[in-house]
Amino acid sequence: MYTRLIFVILFICGDSQKLYDSRYDYYDTDHLIENPRLLKKYINCFLNEGPCTPIGKDFKMALPEIVRTACSRCSPSQKRLAQKTFEAFNLYLHDDYNTLKSRLDPENRFFGKFLRSIYIMMRAVFVLACLVLTVSAVEKYSSKYDNFDVDTLISNDRLLKSYINCFLDKGRCTSEGADFKKHLPEAIETTCGKCSEKQKSNIKTVIKAIQQKHPKQWDELVKKNDPTGKHRDNFDKFIQGS
Repeated sequence: MYTRLIFVILFICGDSQKLYDSRYDYYDTDHLIENPRLLKKYINCFLNEGPCTPIGKDFKMALPEIVRTACSRCSPSQKRLAQKTFEAFNLYLHDDYNTLKSRLDPENRFFGKFLRSIYIMMRAVFVLACLVLTVSAVEKYSSKYDNFDVDTLISNDRLLKSYINCFLDKGRCTSEGADFKKHLPEAIETTCGKCSEKQKSNIKTVIKAIQQKHPKQWDELVKKNDPTGKHRDNFDKFIQGS
C-alpha cells in the first residue's frame, strides 16, 4: 500500500490566518523519498504528464499558493517534511524538479524564499550528521541524533550510494550531505573524538556497511579526506573495535 504523499499536509482547508491541518504532520516520508517510482508518479502529476491520485490532484491545485506564500501556514513539522520531499525531487529527479520550479514560479520571484522558509526548520536526519553538529562547551556533538535508525540507511543501498557520491564530489548533495562532507576530515583525524558512545556505535555500523558493500569507494573516501594516510590505521582500528 502506497504511503500518502506527505505534501498533503500543506493544503488542508483552513483560513488564511491558520496553520494547515496537523493530522498529516507525522507521515513517514522515508518511504516516499526512497521509492523512485512513487516520486516520479507524483511529480508527473504536478507537471500534467501523468495521472493524479486524489491527494496528488488536490496538492497540485494548492502548490502555487504554497510556493507564493513561502509555506507561511505550515507548521515546523510540515516545513521539515516538505524539505525532505523537495530534496528528494532535486536529488533523484533533477530535470523534472527544475521544470516544476519554472512552472510554479516562471519569473523566479518566490521559489528561493519558499526554499529558505522550509530549510529554516529542522533538517532531515542522517546518522553521520553527528560529526558536523556544533560542538558544545564540553567538546561533544549534540545528542539529538543518537537514536537515528541506522538499519534503514544501511539496508537502502541506493540512498547509501547517493551519500557516498556526494562525499566523493561525484553526485549532488543534500544539505546534510554537504555539511558532513565539509567536516569528514576532522572526524577521521580525531577518530570520532567528539562523538558520544551511541554516535560511535551508529557510525561504526554505517562505515562497516560502506566498507563491505562499496570497498573501492571507501578507499577513495579515505584518500580524499586523509591524503597522507596518517590517520587511517587509527580510524580503521576504531571502526573494527567492539
